Amino acid sequence: GNFTIDLKTIKALDITDPGYNQKFIGHITSGDFFEVEKFPSASFVITKIAGSQVTGNLTIKGITKSISFPAEISVKGGKVAAKATITIDRTDYNIQYGSKKFFDSIGDKAIMDDFKLVVSLISE
Repeated sequence: GNFTIDLKTIKALDITDPGYNQKFIGHITSGDFFEVEKFPSASFVITKIAGSQVTGNLTIKGITKSISFPAEISVKGGKVAAKATITIDRTDYNIQYGSKKFFDSIGDKAIMDDFKLVVSLISE
């Protein structure tokens, strides 16, 4: 199986100030981060499921990497449901803005390289 993520729907749920939230979304969808105008979606293609461990190819900004993660998988009424929280290193996908890996002198302005992707799927 596979799924596609519409990056034009990115939301910041923890920023309550509307102006700052809009500014943040504008920046994270810009060329500094996900470059959504050029790469409007990301995708994941499952290559293997072993027990609760899922392996597959994640593509972000045209770069594909193999990743593995644990998932809660269940079957009910002929449909498969899966839930997972996946930690992704953004620098693997050429998202370098504010990363200490690439900008040593950035100091306390550094942005964490890892982000979490929370996935909840039901098969059709």
